[in-house]
Amino acid sequence: MVCDRGVTARVNKSLAVKEAGGVGMVLANPSNNSLNADLHYVPTVHLQNTDRAAVLAYAPRWVQRPASVRA
Repeated sequence: MVCDRGVTARVNKSLAVKEAGGVGMVLANPSNNSLNADLHYVPTVHLQNTDRAAVLAYAPRWVQRPASVRA
């Protein structure tokens, strides 16, 4: 799940992902902002606004194929 930062608390976004059956979240800054290490409900990566366009360009393909996150 890709979510933009803003309005709703960052951690609440990951809770909504979990409640919807999601197992991970990409949190993207829509503008230049800080990167925060929050305790999320699902594994989450927080990206700067400079990486947001690339993630959104790839995101529609996730519907067709599974994605994985590696440490």
